Order: sequence, then C-alpha cells, then structure tokens
Amino acid sequence: MKGIFLTVDINTVTFPFLEQICTKAEITEGDLHAFVDQYAETQVTDLAFDVFCQISMTPSDVWSDVLDSYHRTSENGIAVDYKKLLAHYHRLYELEKIDVHAVWLRRCREKGITPWLSLRMNDCHCPDDKAVWIRGKEFYEADEKGWKIGNAYGYHRHCFDYANEEFRERMLSYTEEQVMRYDADGLVLDFSREWFCFDILKNPSPSPIMTDFIARVRDILHRAEEKWGHPWHLHMRVMRDRLQNKRLGFDLDEICARGLLHSIGVTPRWASNDSDMPISLFKARYPNIEVYAGITDLTLLQPTDYEAAAGYAAAYLSMGADKICLYNFFSNSFAPSAQNTRLYHSCGSRDSLAYVPRRTVVTYQDIVPIGDAGWCPLPEKADGFALSVPTGPVEKREDVLLVLGFDRRISAEELTVTIDGAKASLLGETNLGRAYADGKNRILGKEAVKELYLFTLPDGIKAERSLTLSLTAEDPSLSVSYIEFDFNLSHPNT
Repeated sequence: MKGIFLTVDINTVTFPFLEQICTKAEITEGDLHAFVDQYAETQVTDLAFDVFCQISMTPSDVWSDVLDSYHRTSENGIAVDYKKLLAHYHRLYELEKIDVHAVWLRRCREKGITPWLSLRMNDCHCPDDKAVWIRGKEFYEADEKGWKIGNAYGYHRHCFDYANEEFRERMLSYTEEQVMRYDADGLVLDFSREWFCFDILKNPSPSPIMTDFIARVRDILHRAEEKWGHPWHLHMRVMRDRLQNKRLGFDLDEICARGLLHSIGVTPRWASNDSDMPISLFKARYPNIEVYAGITDLTLLQPTDYEAAAGYAAAYLSMGADKICLYNFFSNSFAPSAQNTRLYHSCGSRDSLAYVPRRTVVTYQDIVPIGDAGWCPLPEKADGFALSVPTGPVEKREDVLLVLGFDRRISAEELTVTIDGAKASLLGETNLGRAYADGKNRILGKEAVKELYLFTLPDGIKAERSLTLSLTAEDPSLSVSYIEFDFNLSHPNT
C-alpha cells in the first residue's frame, strides 16, 4: 500500500458543496465533514486543500482574499458584483464565523488522512479578462510596479517575477500567515500554476533566488512546527525534466542537497498526462526525499477516463513512485463521481490495479520553458520505429491489445508489428482510442491520425514495467501517430 495524494482546487467542487450547505437555515461545523469523509477508508492518504490562487481563499490581512472579492463593487474601471457567486463564503466566514478550512483540516486527522495546505505559487487564470473575481489588488499593483514576466510569455504573461524582492517578501508574509493560522501537516508549493516565475530571457540564471526563497519557506515551517508541536513537511510540484526545471529557476540538486523538501510531485501541467515521466531517475538522484507521480484529468486534451488513469498509475508505481498525485480528480460529496470514487480505491496500489481494465496512451510533454523542445515521440516514421512504453506489471493471464494510428490506411502485408520481439496480429480497423486520437490531431493542428487499427498480442505476454513496440514498414513514408496498449478491455473487434 502506497497511497494517493489528492489536491482539492479552489472552486470546482468546493463552491457547489458550500452552496448546498448554505441552503440550510442553520449550519454547524459538522455539516462540513462530509466533504472530507468521502475520502475516508479509501487509498487517499493525503488531502491538499488549495487556499491560494491569485487571491487567498481564506481570510488574510496580507493578501487580497475571497471576502474582498465578495465586497468589491468596481475593478479595473469596471462595475462588478461578485456577491451571488461568493455568497457562501460571506455567510460561512462573516456571518456564521465558521472557518471552513480549519474544519476540514481537523476532520482529516479524525479520519486518518494527512492534511496539507496548497498554494498556487503563480496562478494566471483568465489572462484576457478585463475583470474577474479571482484577481486581487496585487494583479494591478504588479502592472504598476513591473512585477510581471511580460508579453513574451503569451498566456503566462501576467505571472509574477520572483526576481522582484518586494513581491517575494509579500508571498513569504502570506505563507507565514497561513501556516500560523492553520494546523496542517504540510505545505504544497504548487508551481504547476505556474512554473514561469522568472523572465528567463533577461535573467537566464535565476535559480539562486528561488532556492533562497524555498529555504525561507522552510524556515517559516520550522516556526510553524514550534507553534503546533509537530513536523511540517514541504512538497513541491516539478516538471519532468531536471535541466528544464533548473532553467526555470528550480535547481533541484541544490534544493534537495540542502534538505529543504520532504517530497516532490513530478507532473504534467494540464493539457495532457505524460506517459513516460522519468520517475525512476528522480528516485535514484534524490534518494532522501519521496517522489510522487502526477496524473491529471486530461489526456491529449480529452477527459482522462478511469482506464487511462489506472494505466498511468500502474506504470508509475512500478517505476517506484512513492505515491500517486491525483490532480483535478476531487469530488463533491453531494454529487460524487463514480469514476473518481473508483480511482480513490485503486490507484494508490499496484496490487489493486492488477487485472483491472486499464489503458496506456502514449502522449507528450505538455509544458516546456520558452525556446525548449519537449518530449514528444509521435508522430514518427513507422519503418524502424521502436519505443519502450511504460505499462506497469503485465501478467500472463491478462488480455492485452494494441491500437496503432497512422496517417493513411494500411494492410497487414505492409507492416510488421512486434512486442518485446513477439509478432502482433492485425485484427482490423477500430474506433477504440478515437477520442484521444482526435485530441492528438488538435494538438498537432493537423489530421496526423487518420486511421486506427487494432492488434492482438501473443498469449503469455508478461512485463514488470514496460513493453517495447517495434515496427517495420514497406513504405518509408508511412507515419505512426498514435499508440495505445489496452489491458483487460473488451472490444467489438475481438
């Protein structure tokens, strides 16, 4: 048993849950417990509550908070009214005097779940909006004081520049306020929203600044430990590539050598799960910290189904991931997701994933530093193509199928497909994987995946961590653009 590290975002399920609670004439703290209780007696070992995006979702004297947004009447020269949207926060915090997150953190401990605070360290949602409730006065202050990384970064242009000392001090003050307010067991530095914390075009070596910042966060947590009387862990979300992390300012070698972190979450951003994050390399390089693998709710721009999430979890647990981080797989206990509930009971353990229906879709790296090329194995010429695909354990008694996508129709005679040296047999055309294949086409901006074909594998295929696919094609121009291994799934073609 390893476990699941689950992050709960600021509004997707918290808003509808709290809105439902606020339909009651009288509210008690006990009414809030169901939000946590749904994760009890599952494989969810850790719950990280996101309390900061561009504003604080908890009351703050240091940074603009959600109650400021509730009372706001004008923003950026525009009349605004967010009262209906945020009425539940007004009632709970200001009228009922109930601190929602304090209740949830306490309830986690009562249910044997480790509670964390999570901070989005540089959120930039809604960059084109003239006014939006998730912005505080700091957004406009940053424009005046030049705190942002700038237009060269497109969608991320409004991200704060951590090279600015005044901004860093504000973030540190906010962090200290929150960890002294809330008794949690750890703090998540969620840099996946966003990793663009420096203008690296003007400041190509920013890592000493960020390392010092993280060291000061660690000092704050030492003070929190003195107040609360127990250890506080520090967790940070990182990209898949160590050198790309460093280019963006995150020198993991130095940060880990100084003992600043308890754990890291190696993760994609959001547009797609990453099917081959090098978890085992991170484990080998940083043996003194825990390494978690992140799975998000999109795969090739399409909703990640249970089978895909299970497939990635099996792969990363077999690489040695200490836990699986589920991002955007939270639930509202008033309207629980059957798929997510199933994930909570299986994706934290290799044993639980044995023989369950799952799939491994080969994807790509969905975020890179400006000017860098990301990992993207497809499309590629089919002739001579070979790829080791992380699958996790494959048992001899499991049913294994393969879906391949090409840029044109093919025949069995012109293509040889082998898996770990054993020849696969073509069954015929299929629509299996079509949704993910269409997502791949959207990402590429062209119809690279035109035709999908289903192959059977020889009986008795077995693997501990991966399967190696090899192709030989008569036509050197034939392009393979989609790969999916399926386990224990039934299909019309079979």
